[in-house]
Amino acid sequence: MYIRRVLEEYVRFFHQPDHYPKIENVENFLGSISSSGGFEVLSTAVYKKGYKIVLPKEIEEMIYDNVFEHDLFPEYYNECKNMEKVKIREKSLVTLDENLEIAVNEYPFSQDLPLIFLGEIANMPEHGIFIGNSGKIYKGYHIWNFRELTEDET
Repeated sequence: MYIRRVLEEYVRFFHQPDHYPKIENVENFLGSISSSGGFEVLSTAVYKKGYKIVLPKEIEEMIYDNVFEHDLFPEYYNECKNMEKVKIREKSLVTLDENLEIAVNEYPFSQDLPLIFLGEIANMPEHGIFIGNSGKIYKGYHIWNFRELTEDET
């Protein structure tokens, strides 16, 4: 029910273009992962509420086989897939790329840099697992947002 209510809220906002005459209106609606905005609510619905739902085994298998994936990917996905393949070596020290559109302090690990890149998540291509200076593990972040530290930076 929670997931349905979240989707209804998105429809309520996006069905009427007058709600977002400027890109700032969309940015304000979405907020960040910790602003109680649309993105945090959607993330909670998917990762905290949705994964608690026990599905029949055959449905789980269909999910893992990508049966429910749409044939056409959104434009932002195509842009990411067309990016030059990010080459970060496993077990290397990394930091956030300076050219990010998101402020570094928006990331929960901003005070825990540099990170050690452990590798790509096998069933989530282009998403990595990282360990911060504190020993805390961070997972699921796009690897193209990072760059390896140079020898001089280490």
